[in-house]
Amino acid sequence: MYVWARMTKIGKSPTRLGNVLAVPAILLALAVILMVAIGLRSAARKSDQISVERQTREVWLALGAAQDDLAQSQTGIAIWNLALLELRRAKPDWSWFDSNVGEYLNYVFAHHADFILDERDRPAYGMMFGARVSPTRYSEFARPLAPLVEAVRGRIHVNPNPHERLPGARPNPRSTARTSPRARHATDLVLLNGRPAVVSIMRMIPDTKAVRDTPGREPLLVSIRYLDKAFARDLSRVKLIAAARIAAAPNMAADERAIPLVSGRDQNLGFLIWKPELPGSALLASMAPTAVVAVALLIAVLALLALRLARTMRENTHALSLLETAHTDLEVAHAHLETAHAELQEKEALAHHRALHDSLTGLPNRVLFNDSVEQLLTEEGAKPHCAIMLLDLDRFKQVNDTLGHHAGDILIQQVATRLNVTIKPGDIAARLGGDEFAVLVRSCSSDEELEQLASSLVRSLRRPFYIQQSKAFVGVSIGIATKDCATSGRSEMMRRADLAMYQAKEGGRGGYRFFTIDMEERALLRSMLERDFRDALSVDDQLFIEFQPRVAASKQRLVGCEALVRWNHPRNGLIPPQEFIPIAEDIGLIERLGLWVLEKTCAVARDWPLLTFSVNLSPTQLRNPAFPELVRNCVRSAGVEPHQIEFEITEGVLLADDRLSLAALADLRGQGFTVSLDDFGTGFSSLSYLTKFKVDKIKIDRSFTEGLASSTDAPAVICAVVSLGRALGLVVVAEGVETAEQCDFLSAAGCDELQGFFFSPPLKKEQLPALLNGDEAAQSEAPRGYLTH
Repeated sequence: MYVWARMTKIGKSPTRLGNVLAVPAILLALAVILMVAIGLRSAARKSDQISVERQTREVWLALGAAQDDLAQSQTGIAIWNLALLELRRAKPDWSWFDSNVGEYLNYVFAHHADFILDERDRPAYGMMFGARVSPTRYSEFARPLAPLVEAVRGRIHVNPNPHERLPGARPNPRSTARTSPRARHATDLVLLNGRPAVVSIMRMIPDTKAVRDTPGREPLLVSIRYLDKAFARDLSRVKLIAAARIAAAPNMAADERAIPLVSGRDQNLGFLIWKPELPGSALLASMAPTAVVAVALLIAVLALLALRLARTMRENTHALSLLETAHTDLEVAHAHLETAHAELQEKEALAHHRALHDSLTGLPNRVLFNDSVEQLLTEEGAKPHCAIMLLDLDRFKQVNDTLGHHAGDILIQQVATRLNVTIKPGDIAARLGGDEFAVLVRSCSSDEELEQLASSLVRSLRRPFYIQQSKAFVGVSIGIATKDCATSGRSEMMRRADLAMYQAKEGGRGGYRFFTIDMEERALLRSMLERDFRDALSVDDQLFIEFQPRVAASKQRLVGCEALVRWNHPRNGLIPPQEFIPIAEDIGLIERLGLWVLEKTCAVARDWPLLTFSVNLSPTQLRNPAFPELVRNCVRSAGVEPHQIEFEITEGVLLADDRLSLAALADLRGQGFTVSLDDFGTGFSSLSYLTKFKVDKIKIDRSFTEGLASSTDAPAVICAVVSLGRALGLVVVAEGVETAEQCDFLSAAGCDELQGFFFSPPLKKEQLPALLNGDEAAQSEAPRGYLTH
């Protein structure tokens, strides 16, 4: 009414009327802009707050899980008859404790220190960082650990924190401890020598009634794991807590956050500092330039409108229409600002989705999958046969190498589609990275259903993939860990599924394996063998070479030997090559081992210039561009002619069609070395491979020689291989000759050379001179078929 009354006086003062209309309009626009800006800022701050709170929960969960994992890892030792019986001996075997307690906890569960206290709390055994130490080293930790010792002994009574099971105390209703209800342990965060650490002290008790318990006088197992840089790195890598670090004081940058590390006994250990992800601030910052320009344009439009209104409001009839125009423009501006607010919310939701999903396939990523597993393990009504399946594609690298990385991306997307089609509603398929996938199975109620699902996945991914008008074949190896073996939480369940997947790959790929406890034992044994093999390469008394003689089939005259590497382990005796050769390949020592075998073989070959000596090659050696030059230097420095040395390869080298490997083989043959194809007939050998990739010899696998007496197909296969070899101008060698009948047949079939125990077992280099020079004693011990040189 006021505005209308003022408008009736327009004839007297048009400029005054323009001011009356323009000023409220501008103020209204500024008020709307201010309210929207405040709303956007509030939404951004709320988003940042939610992100920081989520990451803070992740950090506390990780600290709690570290305490529960440490206590859980102790139970296998602390509740064990053998450990107690060994401690009660007058002179315990501390070497036994090294292998079964200290090294087990240090290497398998990443403990930094473990001590055993006797019934009087005196240190009896200690191991720190994988090496046994004097028990007196416990004095460094005795004072800060005294409250935990008193609590687990029951000498003081405190309310247990969620990670403890203290004697005489009521269970904490918020308990997350995963240990046996019989276990009694004090578990907490402690400051040790200025460093925060997770500590658990557990009573050592028998696991059956066959061993007498001594309540109140049990030995104590003390385990320590520092919250070090490795723990911070895991937070950054697994929990996506960026730039995490441990500090004594909260000295941090403006964009960092910190939480105090406080033990369950109210001890301040320091601070965990990290750089939180702030999606709201990031989105607001990205929109700020556009918003400033939009506001400036709006103000400019309103200002121009006010000027125009002041100039043109000469007549009463124009006033109302101009006022309506201004009101309409304000409504449009308000609508634009509301649209910007909605876009901000959409971008925030999109950023949240992208943080939890794989960008290539749209599947849940590792973070979301881990959260889903954690949620499953805490559900009381979850089926016991819920499981994790880890899937690793077989031969995926060949698709990338032959069709290109874009084709590899298309294949990964098709794999994701097949996974979603195969699994049941309620199950979750995720991509963990690269060609590794995982399935969280929530719908199965028995091992048989799990096997059916795993078989379906194997069959589905075995079918051809059609990519860029090409057909690609891959397979999958699956490891399965069920909920009933997740005694130590998600990380342990994932580790066990990974062990099962590794066994599936070792078993020939294209299949699945359930986790079994013997896989854990094999993993521990393999870890120890890896460490011991590194030492074996640095000493002179463990690795040695034996030589398997080869004879000419026509005259049964010695023509050469095959060099076979052996490992005499100081504790376990002879380790089969099929066990330590894959270890050497996995830990990157196969090239060093292969060069060592070649050097030792050349040293023997120098003394026997009329014989040839064969050495087995690994595909890893051939992929080294410098390998031919290394061979040339080794042979030249030993004073051996290239024609004395043969290199044996497997069919896998040819099947891989690797450019570097095939170039290395061509280089070696060009220098005068001989190349032999080992185990011929057991893989995917074909005439096309033999004609495309030049070799000098083929060796018939021992399985065909062994089958001469029992199989009707073996003689035909041997004759076919001999005919093929002769047609291509290749020397044919038969392995595994153990009887006179086998020798006679292979000679009659046309084999050029024979090898096996019928002629001689593998010999050490010291035994070669007597055999090669016709020593009577040596020949009297040799089988009938062996003749002189």
